Amino acid sequence: MSEMLEVRGLSKKFGNVVTAENVTFDVKEGTALGIVGPNGAGKTNILEALSLLSPGRGLRGSPLTEMVRDGASSFAVAATLAGADPALQPVEIGTGVDPRAPTRRKLRINGADASALSLSEWCAL
Repeated sequence: MSEMLEVRGLSKKFGNVVTAENVTFDVKEGTALGIVGPNGAGKTNILEALSLLSPGRGLRGSPLTEMVRDGASSFAVAATLAGADPALQPVEIGTGVDPRAPTRRKLRINGADASALSLSEWCAL
């Protein structure tokens, strides 16, 4: 059974507060993945971080200004993703909010600034 999704080094932080760091897992074709842990362990933060690596407003559908919490002025999510097709190279995706422009989401793909349209194209692969 091949991997449908590989996530390597998923991290999410609000300002200097890290809510998920270096999370790594594989989802094999035809299987389900469960995330378990006590309240406050970061399960929802992992799901929200993954959802922010695709176009849109994330798992909760919140405006960007509401995604920043605990006195932080920014948030960031980054991960390396690989799909089932071994011919495709893994992609490094990072997104977040810069405190100088809190209503605008920034996106980087493989280290370069990118548009939301670019993210849509990567997610379609």
